[in-house]
Amino acid sequence: MLIAALLALLSSGVEIRAEPAALRLDRERTAQLRFVAPPGPLSVECSAGTLEQLRETAPGQWRAQWRAPKSLVPRVALIVARRGETVGFAALPLSGGGDAEVRTRPGAVVSVSIGPETFGPLRAGADGTAVVPVVVPPGVDFAQQGGRLIDLHVPRTRTVQLAPLDRELAADRDQEIEIAVAAVSRAGEPLEDAPLQWTTSRGELTRAEAVAPGLYRVRWRIPRGSAGEIFVRASVPGDPSPSEAVVRLVPGAIASIELKALQATAVAGGNAVELSALAVDAAGNPADGPVEFFATGGALTSGAAGTGRHRLLLTPPAMADEDAEMEVTAAAGGDGQGPRAGIRIPLLPAAGAEDGGRGPKVVARSAVAIRTGVLADGRGLVAPLLGVEGGLRRRWRSFQVSLLFDLWWARASQSTDAAPAPVDTRDDFLVASVSAALRMPLSDRAAGWARVGMAFVAASARVRVGGQGEATSRGTVPGVELGLGAERRMWGGVPFLEVRLLRTGSFALPNLTGALTGFTFCAGYRLEMP
Repeated sequence: MLIAALLALLSSGVEIRAEPAALRLDRERTAQLRFVAPPGPLSVECSAGTLEQLRETAPGQWRAQWRAPKSLVPRVALIVARRGETVGFAALPLSGGGDAEVRTRPGAVVSVSIGPETFGPLRAGADGTAVVPVVVPPGVDFAQQGGRLIDLHVPRTRTVQLAPLDRELAADRDQEIEIAVAAVSRAGEPLEDAPLQWTTSRGELTRAEAVAPGLYRVRWRIPRGSAGEIFVRASVPGDPSPSEAVVRLVPGAIASIELKALQATAVAGGNAVELSALAVDAAGNPADGPVEFFATGGALTSGAAGTGRHRLLLTPPAMADEDAEMEVTAAAGGDGQGPRAGIRIPLLPAAGAEDGGRGPKVVARSAVAIRTGVLADGRGLVAPLLGVEGGLRRRWRSFQVSLLFDLWWARASQSTDAAPAPVDTRDDFLVASVSAALRMPLSDRAAGWARVGMAFVAASARVRVGGQGEATSRGTVPGVELGLGAERRMWGGVPFLEVRLLRTGSFALPNLTGALTGFTFCAGYRLEMP
């Protein structure tokens, strides 16, 4: 029976000794391991079981406890230890328990043998069956009873173990690492010219080179690319599963920075401008690292927003001259030698500031919006609506005042089955309004407003009774609109919510009478332009 032994040297070698040198799993569950290797960090991989309490007891000497798996299946546990370019492995035989079922004449006394060991005797039952408990070493498939072979139905187990040199590599450049491979027979004997079968998620592998009996070396060439985990797997024919080694590819050093502003211009004394910065390595992976930000012409704050990502807020100064601009610079490395990026943002004078004696600037910003929602009067009228809006703005102290032009349409339909004939009605409203609004910033990205304005409401009321045809009347009345709304800048524009109160004059139509008092509840999306 094979005992644990040193089998591999790539450089000066790693020696592994196990006490005991073989385990019978129904009696023993642990083994004490001793390692001798060049001083430095030692990594240990196991094909079965777990390693506990690995510790360095003296320079170049380690101890650990190996614990067997819960299963009693016979197998060989490969223990591979690596210190840099030096590697060694031990094959630890694990004998498992099982049953040999013998069929003979009723009452016969039978024994079975496995190698030099004999199990029994045991008397067969009335049906001529005897189940003999046996201890099965790894690699044994049959017990012998006289001249007969009895299949023990031992499941196959893995006989290959990988040990890569590196577990983490930079993803921004081509890499090559060395993998040590231990391969043995099911009984634990070193495999000569092992028929290794390989798969990998990225890159290519060189042909395996024999280093020592049962030990091979393979070079794994990995091209630069995206960060993440990659794997290599190895097995031999007959193994139920491969040995797998996972290598983590991490972003490399920052190679470039992309700097973007979410709006093209800024207004002196106005809202802060949001910018984003993305630092990437040479392969385009977001990369962490020290990045410093500088600004001229405004106050800049920055914060991390994920791997390689930064969010910046640039607050414009209170005053600005014509053709003024702010510049933001990002520099990696902290020593001025790393990659840099810059962006210039035109700075418009504040609304109302003097412009070379030509009078105040009236318009600081324009905007267009589309909205949809519902019109309801609380008395049964519910009508979906669709509207568009345009606006002109200027700054006034810490607020913005706006002149708004709005056009929206709503339709309400209703059917009744009243006797003697069904009645269908349809009311269409087309509302055009001119409003003034006062906008107040709630944060650097959000704002609220209140509006009031005059409206002109055109109505078309249609009534159809049974099959008697239809009657339609039309008319226009003035009205008043009041509104409250809130918005938040995102997605390249400004989504918003708004509620309005509409009060009209009295309609005097054959099919529509009285004043309309209704509320509109809307959601919309606005695009702003300097």
